[in-house]
Amino acid sequence: SVSLTTASGITTFKFTGQDGKRYYIKVKAYDDAGNISANWKTSNVILVDITNPTSGTVLDTANGSILPGVYHNSTSLVFTWSGFNDTGSGIAYYEVATSDDGSNWSSWQNVGLTTSVTTSGYDSETFNDGETAYIKVRAVDYAGNYSPEVVSDGILIDTTPPSIVNMNP
Repeated sequence: SVSLTTASGITTFKFTGQDGKRYYIKVKAYDDAGNISANWKTSNVILVDITNPTSGTVLDTANGSILPGVYHNSTSLVFTWSGFNDTGSGIAYYEVATSDDGSNWSSWQNVGLTTSVTTSGYDSETFNDGETAYIKVRAVDYAGNYSPEVVSDGILIDTTPPSIVNMNP
């Protein structure tokens, strides 16, 4: 379906396309006196993309390990992700959010196209000794569609050194 509307000298062209199809709009101007523009003007390609990107995998990295539930002796953690995909308009950027308990989350942070961050948390969701740190990741495509969120397994932070309470000779 196609519709044209004009308001304040600006004509808006609306159409319904099919997901994954590319379209061009070609126009020629006519005025009330019957004059016609000399040339057609063709738009840039218009890609209809209503499909969400697919999710990938998020890894907790502690001391070189990618095992879930691993202890880490720092509040600055490395998180990586891979396997997110978008066959429509392509992935424009990734967003991440952090949590120090798995239920309260920071606001989403745009990290561009990087697939790894080193963080001590965002906003008030900072990582501290005794907490389990999590990250969730989603991809955003050029049409503004979001992938489903993927949450890491979590890393338990332990920055307290052990102590010897009693020693018998």
